[in-house]
Amino acid sequence: MSKNILDRDVIEVIKSGDEHSRNQAFAWLYKRHFKAVLKYVTLNSGLEDDAADIFQDSLVIFYLKVRKGEYQYESNIGTYLYAVARNLWLKKLRKARFDLTKLQLDQSYTFDEESIIQNSQLTIREALEHLGEACKHLLIDFYYNKKSMAELMEIHKLGSNEATRNKKYRCMQRLITFVNKNKIKRSDFSDEQ
Repeated sequence: MSKNILDRDVIEVIKSGDEHSRNQAFAWLYKRHFKAVLKYVTLNSGLEDDAADIFQDSLVIFYLKVRKGEYQYESNIGTYLYAVARNLWLKKLRKARFDLTKLQLDQSYTFDEESIIQNSQLTIREALEHLGEACKHLLIDFYYNKKSMAELMEIHKLGSNEATRNKKYRCMQRLITFVNKNKIKRSDFSDEQ
């Protein structure tokens, strides 16, 4: 297919029953639009194989929408494929994040930590990156790896259980401050979109 192909031509080819022409149209779409998806996925924690899978899924969704007459031409095909791929990749990233709703809380604290952890699925990877390595690892060890205070004290070379509890408290306070400062809403924590 040439560079002067219009979106409506691609759609008509997909709607037709001619498999050879459809395959050519998909090859053209791949050649023309895959690079944008590849760039997005690789800049957002993905690999080239991830981008290829996501783009393939986007093409399947596009194909099904066109065949069912549900593609409404609200944007050009490249924009549509990119938007679908972006949404698929974000959904995959959300599913890969830690699920804090399954973690048990240290009962010695009763501040906003409980509502943040129990009521939501925090996009923890991004938030923890802003806390620094020490806090990040301490919170991951406590909530995700389920380490006891004694184990945390030893792993993180803290002087006592009280020092460990204080450090965990300060780290959690920093996390809460980050969440509040960035106006992260409960819906931002959930993968139910």
